[in-house]
Amino acid sequence: MSPLLEIDWSAGAPELRDAIAACATALRDGDNLVLYPSGHLQTERLEKLGGASAVSTLLESAPECRVVLVRITGLWGSRFGWAGGRQPLVAPVLLRGAVAALASGGFFMPRRQVTVELEEPVEFPRSVPREELNRYLESFYNVNPQPALHIPLTPWTPGG
Repeated sequence: MSPLLEIDWSAGAPELRDAIAACATALRDGDNLVLYPSGHLQTERLEKLGGASAVSTLLESAPECRVVLVRITGLWGSRFGWAGGRQPLVAPVLLRGAVAALASGGFFMPRRQVTVELEEPVEFPRSVPREELNRYLESFYNVNPQPALHIPLTPWTPGG
Protein backbone atom coordinates (compact mmCIF):
# COMPACT_ATOMS: atom_id res chain seq x y z
CA MET A 1 0.00 0.00 0.00
CA SER A 2 1.22 3.48 -0.84
CA PRO A 3 2.33 5.63 2.12
CA LEU A 4 -0.06 8.34 0.88
CA LEU A 5 -3.06 6.08 1.39
CA GLU A 6 -2.18 5.40 5.02
CA ILE A 7 -2.06 9.05 6.10
CA ASP A 8 -4.68 10.66 8.30
CA TRP A 9 -4.78 13.98 6.40
CA SER A 10 -6.61 15.70 9.23
CA ALA A 11 -3.58 15.16 11.47
CA GLY A 12 -1.65 17.99 9.83
CA ALA A 13 1.80 18.92 8.65
CA PRO A 14 4.08 16.14 10.03
CA GLU A 15 2.22 13.43 8.09
CA LEU A 16 2.17 15.62 4.98
CA ARG A 17 5.94 16.13 5.19
CA ASP A 18 6.42 12.38 5.60
CA ALA A 19 4.22 11.72 2.58
CA ILE A 20 6.16 14.16 0.40
CA ALA A 21 9.43 12.62 1.61
CA ALA A 22 8.10 9.16 0.66
CA CYS A 23 7.13 10.53 -2.78
CA ALA A 24 10.61 12.01 -3.24
CA THR A 25 12.18 8.66 -2.34
CA ALA A 26 9.89 6.91 -4.80
CA LEU A 27 10.86 9.34 -7.58
CA ARG A 28 14.57 8.89 -6.89
CA ASP A 29 14.01 5.12 -7.04
CA GLY A 30 12.46 5.49 -10.50
CA ASP A 31 8.82 5.04 -9.56
CA ASN A 32 6.00 6.96 -11.22
CA LEU A 33 3.66 9.23 -9.27
CA VAL A 34 0.54 11.22 -10.03
CA LEU A 35 0.30 14.46 -8.08
CA TYR A 36 -2.36 17.14 -7.96
CA PRO A 37 -0.17 20.26 -7.73
CA SER A 38 -2.82 22.12 -5.73
CA GLY A 39 -3.16 19.22 -3.31
CA HIS A 40 -6.85 18.64 -4.06
CA LEU A 41 -9.36 18.31 -6.84
CA GLN A 42 -10.31 21.53 -8.58
CA THR A 43 -12.93 23.39 -6.56
CA GLU A 44 -13.23 26.45 -8.82
CA ARG A 45 -13.41 27.02 -12.56
CA LEU A 46 -9.76 28.07 -12.65
CA GLU A 47 -7.00 26.06 -11.03
CA LYS A 48 -5.35 28.09 -8.26
CA LEU A 49 -2.18 26.72 -6.70
CA GLY A 50 -1.50 29.59 -4.34
CA GLY A 51 1.38 28.66 -2.04
CA ALA A 52 1.24 24.90 -2.67
CA SER A 53 4.76 23.55 -2.37
CA ALA A 54 4.68 19.81 -3.11
CA VAL A 55 5.84 20.11 -6.74
CA SER A 56 8.66 22.48 -5.84
CA THR A 57 9.77 20.29 -2.93
CA LEU A 58 9.74 17.14 -5.06
CA LEU A 59 11.73 18.81 -7.84
CA GLU A 60 14.35 19.89 -5.30
CA SER A 61 14.53 16.35 -3.91
CA ALA A 62 14.50 14.56 -7.26
CA PRO A 63 15.77 17.10 -9.82
CA GLU A 64 16.23 14.54 -12.61
CA CYS A 65 12.70 13.13 -12.46
CA ARG A 66 10.61 13.16 -15.60
CA VAL A 67 7.66 15.60 -15.51
CA VAL A 68 4.57 14.94 -17.60
CA LEU A 69 1.71 17.40 -17.22
CA VAL A 70 -1.84 16.09 -17.56
CA ARG A 71 -4.75 18.40 -18.37
CA ILE A 72 -8.29 17.03 -18.24
CA THR A 73 -11.08 19.16 -19.69
CA GLY A 74 -14.80 18.55 -19.93
CA LEU A 75 -15.44 17.43 -16.36
CA TRP A 76 -16.11 20.83 -14.78
CA GLY A 77 -19.81 20.84 -14.00
CA SER A 78 -20.19 17.08 -13.60
CA ARG A 79 -22.17 15.70 -10.69
CA PHE A 80 -18.93 14.43 -9.12
CA GLY A 81 -17.30 17.88 -9.08
CA TRP A 82 -17.49 21.04 -7.04
CA ALA A 83 -19.11 23.26 -9.69
CA GLY A 84 -22.29 23.34 -7.62
CA GLY A 85 -20.36 25.08 -4.85
CA ARG A 86 -20.12 22.14 -2.46
CA GLN A 87 -18.60 18.70 -2.19
CA PRO A 88 -20.77 16.13 -3.97
CA LEU A 89 -22.31 13.26 -2.06
CA VAL A 90 -21.10 10.20 -3.95
CA ALA A 91 -23.77 7.65 -2.97
CA PRO A 92 -26.79 9.75 -4.08
CA VAL A 93 -25.00 10.73 -7.31
CA LEU A 94 -24.27 7.09 -8.10
CA LEU A 95 -27.84 6.06 -7.29
CA ARG A 96 -29.33 8.76 -9.54
CA GLY A 97 -26.92 7.74 -12.30
CA ALA A 98 -27.86 4.06 -12.02
CA VAL A 99 -31.59 4.87 -12.14
CA ALA A 100 -31.01 7.14 -15.16
CA ALA A 101 -28.99 4.43 -16.92
CA LEU A 102 -31.85 1.98 -16.48
CA ALA A 103 -34.44 4.57 -17.58
CA SER A 104 -32.57 5.42 -20.76
CA GLY A 105 -31.29 1.95 -21.57
CA GLY A 106 -27.71 3.08 -20.95
CA PHE A 107 -27.05 3.45 -24.65
CA PHE A 108 -29.22 6.55 -24.97
CA MET A 109 -27.75 8.40 -22.00
CA PRO A 110 -26.31 11.81 -22.84
CA ARG A 111 -22.52 11.76 -22.93
CA ARG A 112 -19.95 14.24 -21.66
CA GLN A 113 -16.98 14.93 -23.93
CA VAL A 114 -13.82 14.62 -21.83
CA THR A 115 -10.35 15.34 -23.18
CA VAL A 116 -7.13 14.16 -21.57
CA GLU A 117 -3.95 15.88 -22.76
CA LEU A 118 -0.45 14.76 -21.83
CA GLU A 119 2.48 17.10 -22.33
CA GLU A 120 6.12 16.74 -21.41
CA PRO A 121 7.41 20.31 -21.59
CA VAL A 122 10.92 20.68 -22.96
CA GLU A 123 11.56 23.85 -20.98
CA PHE A 124 9.93 22.93 -17.67
CA PRO A 125 11.04 25.47 -15.02
CA ARG A 126 12.70 23.08 -12.56
CA SER A 127 14.87 25.46 -10.57
CA VAL A 128 12.73 28.56 -10.19
CA PRO A 129 11.10 29.86 -6.99
CA ARG A 130 7.92 28.06 -5.94
CA GLU A 131 5.67 31.01 -6.81
CA GLU A 132 7.01 31.15 -10.37
CA LEU A 133 6.64 27.38 -10.77
CA ASN A 134 3.04 27.58 -9.53
CA ARG A 135 2.25 30.39 -11.98
CA TYR A 136 3.67 28.23 -14.79
CA LEU A 137 1.48 25.29 -13.73
CA GLU A 138 -1.60 27.52 -13.38
CA SER A 139 -1.07 28.88 -16.89
CA PHE A 140 -0.86 25.29 -18.20
CA TYR A 141 -4.01 24.13 -16.44
CA ASN A 142 -6.02 27.29 -17.14
CA VAL A 143 -5.11 27.64 -20.84
CA ASN A 144 -8.71 27.09 -21.99
CA PRO A 145 -11.02 27.26 -18.97
CA GLN A 146 -14.31 25.52 -19.58
CA PRO A 147 -17.68 26.73 -18.31
CA ALA A 148 -19.59 24.43 -15.97
CA LEU A 149 -21.41 22.14 -18.38
CA HIS A 150 -24.59 20.47 -17.18
CA ILE A 151 -25.38 17.18 -18.92
CA PRO A 152 -28.88 15.82 -18.19
CA LEU A 153 -29.11 12.28 -16.83
CA THR A 154 -31.49 11.10 -19.55
CA PRO A 155 -32.53 12.46 -22.95
CA TRP A 156 -36.03 12.94 -21.53
CA THR A 157 -35.03 15.14 -18.58
CA PRO A 158 -33.41 18.32 -19.92
CA GLY A 159 -33.03 19.78 -16.42
CA GLY A 160 -31.34 16.61 -15.16
